[in-house]
Amino acid sequence: MADVFPEVGQVVLTSLLSLAAMFIFTRAGGKRQIAQMSPFDYLNAVTVGSIGAELATNLEQWWRPFSALVVYGLVTWFVHYTACKSNTMRSLWSGRSLILMDDGVILKSSLQRAAIDVNEFLGQARVAGYFDPNEIETAILETNGQISFLPKAATVP
Repeated sequence: MADVFPEVGQVVLTSLLSLAAMFIFTRAGGKRQIAQMSPFDYLNAVTVGSIGAELATNLEQWWRPFSALVVYGLVTWFVHYTACKSNTMRSLWSGRSLILMDDGVILKSSLQRAAIDVNEFLGQARVAGYFDPNEIETAILETNGQISFLPKAATVP
């Protein structure tokens, strides 16, 4: 029973190390909510959480998951840095906006490319306050997954 306490103490210390490292890397990644994350950011967050759990429980070789956590943090920083400095890299990491409706015409090929069906598109329009699709001039699927609706000039007060 007495030999359990050192092991529990080591779990507590590695858990605190894991939480501190994940907190630092999360703060360095910016202040975005989950809904605003790119697919890369989301997958990275899940992977970092898994590595953090491994770090907290791998008592024999704690430096291995810690090293992986540092690598993931550095790669995430590099991706964000290059995305801020270069339009080409931003397009590579985050993708580009996609026009779903133009001049009042729904572009079915764009909806298929975005894996959105017409009913989901019209539902998003209703959520945005457009109950009549004839009021919409342009609809754009943004890189964060949100759809921006631009009204026709005749419908703007």
